[in-house]
Amino acid sequence: MRHWNTIASALFLTLEKDDVYLPVLLEDADGLVRGNDWAHGFMRGTRLRPYSWQELIDSEEFGGAMLPIMFLTHEHDPDPTMRSPEITPDKRNELLMMMIAGMTHIYRYFSSHRQLTVKEPIRRLGRKVGRNELCPCGSGRKYKHCCAPNASKFH
Repeated sequence: MRHWNTIASALFLTLEKDDVYLPVLLEDADGLVRGNDWAHGFMRGTRLRPYSWQELIDSEEFGGAMLPIMFLTHEHDPDPTMRSPEITPDKRNELLMMMIAGMTHIYRYFSSHRQLTVKEPIRRLGRKVGRNELCPCGSGRKYKHCCAPNASKFH
């Protein structure tokens, strides 16, 4: 959770100033940064909310930010029809820079979605009926012996 919050904080800063988020990209045995593992992990995360991510991909303004991530994800795909063409070292550096810059665009795209998820707390409109008061249904019995046993219970 701490890593998640660190990433969220770093991405939030990209909204306030002209900056980019720098993801953790590991070097392989040859000392090269390939970005494939990061791209795979990112795409696995998109499966948590596929409809939201599909909206982003379909967006003309923001959808292009996903292309370098998808390109790196499918570089070594077992399905030859899904596999990306061979990536030269210069092309890889370009894809990595596009991927890093694209993260800011993706974060900006979802900023309106994050604001929509805040819900108002539920507030009781009337006052709470006491257990020993007369039942509001009008039966003349105490609430605890009338409607209280049938009221929904929250645990």
